[in-house]
Amino acid sequence: MRAMTTGLLLIASLSQNPAPAQQPPAPPGPQGQPAPPVGEQPTVRLEVRVFDGSDDVTHESHVKLYPKGQRNTDIPMTAASAGQPTTAMVPVGFYDAQAIRERRGESPSIRWAQQWLVQRYPDEYGRHLEVINYKAGYGALQVRPAPSEASAAKGWTGVAYVAGDQTKEVGKPTTSGDDLLFALPAGRYDIKVLLADKTTQWLRDIDVPADRTRLKTWSAASASR
Repeated sequence: MRAMTTGLLLIASLSQNPAPAQQPPAPPGPQGQPAPPVGEQPTVRLEVRVFDGSDDVTHESHVKLYPKGQRNTDIPMTAASAGQPTTAMVPVGFYDAQAIRERRGESPSIRWAQQWLVQRYPDEYGRHLEVINYKAGYGALQVRPAPSEASAAKGWTGVAYVAGDQTKEVGKPTTSGDDLLFALPAGRYDIKVLLADKTTQWLRDIDVPADRTRLKTWSAASASR
């Protein structure tokens, strides 16, 4: 009789304490790939360049990077040498940044950029570029060849015009790796891509917002002649 009583008590105990429910699997990431485990975000190489109008002054500036809304401790960045960006490997997310330029006998120039979205975009190949400009009302345009244009892109350059007006150049680019970078007053622009074989491609009517960095990719198939 004791054995039966013990069995009944065990069954009752199990019915009152059901096994914990399984947690549903994490939703799939982009393009059907599994999402990273909690706390493990993909990282991106963030590149920051600093301009004063159309002049690249990155190597004269100190950049401090913070998670959005935080100011206690900045994220370490690798300082720029001449012609190179300031860089850091960071998880995808939102960031704020401060650029400081100090020159002898002058008050320091300070400029904040807020709410950068640093993401692994498919056409950035693990690198994300942002630009800070000490002059108000400026934006930036990053232009790069499509991967299929690697051979045609050797020795290429570009020129910016106000959209619809090809009579006067308004900006010459800074080289940024394999890309070209224009620092321009906010507005709409046509970009003339000049190839080494003297042929040209056009990217037309591109909106360049103030305090933002746009990326455009050109290819022989998509650009206007």
